[in-house]
Amino acid sequence: MNNIEKLKKSKYFYELEMLFDEIMKKMGNELLGSLSESKDRRKTKTIQTRYGKIQIDKISEVCQQLSSEKTSPFLNEKLMHIGNIECYKRGSQMTEMLFEF
Repeated sequence: MNNIEKLKKSKYFYELEMLFDEIMKKMGNELLGSLSESKDRRKTKTIQTRYGKIQIDKISEVCQQLSSEKTSPFLNEKLMHIGNIECYKRGSQMTEMLFEF
């Protein structure tokens, strides 16, 4: 049974949404991965994206923009927001504890 059939047969919305997310991640990985024309891994760079790891041609303009990064700019932004929220929350808690307000 393929993933679309699994979606149609889902009885629970949680399961339906989880399967949909799985399909979209797989499709995103395949689409982004298809941007690399080289089959020689020595000529590609591995980048972690929201959709998983992909290979990008080192000579491509997109890869040149990434310099030494190992994660995509989109994923970096999402991770940065998580870090900011975590730091801000701790800072607020510490301020309340130390200054009692």
